[in-house]
Parts: sequence; C-alpha cells; structure tokens
Amino acid sequence: MIVPFRDKGDPWRAKNLGTVLEHLDQCGFDAHIVDDGRTGQALFNRSAAYNRGIQAHPADVWVFHEADMLIDPEQLTTAVELAAAQPG
Repeated sequence: MIVPFRDKGDPWRAKNLGTVLEHLDQCGFDAHIVDDGRTGQALFNRSAAYNRGIQAHPADVWVFHEADMLIDPEQLTTAVELAAAQPG
C-alpha cells in the first residue's frame, strides 16, 4: 500500500491518516507513507509521491491508497489478487 501524505500542519489530515493506517494494519496490510519530496506550503504533488513510493518499495503489485479514505479490506484483497493474476 502506497499512501501519499505530507504533513502541512493540519491536525485533521494527520488524524485521518492515523485512522487509515490503523484500519490497514488491522486488516493485515503493510502501508508505506510517502511524501512528494517538497517541503513547507508548496502544493502537494500526489503523482510524485506515488512515484517515490514505487521506487522506495519494490513490489509485484502496488495499491495506491488515499490518506483520508477507508476501503473495504475484501475489495483491496480482491483487487490485489486480480492484479497479480494479470501482470502488465
């Protein structure tokens, strides 16, 4: 699981991330929080964060998971299984 996130000081966004990480952990998924390499109040570049996550965490299948969304674990498992069965 690649979770793009950069803390810009908003406590609600950090709380959302904590909830998502707890959810993924309880479901047995490994989550990797990645930022976009920028700092301060610069606009967040989600695509850059995803690319950094892919480079830092090699895998056969990546799941790009938002930092403020809960997804049914069965849906995540099914998606990973389908992606692994149809490489490329």
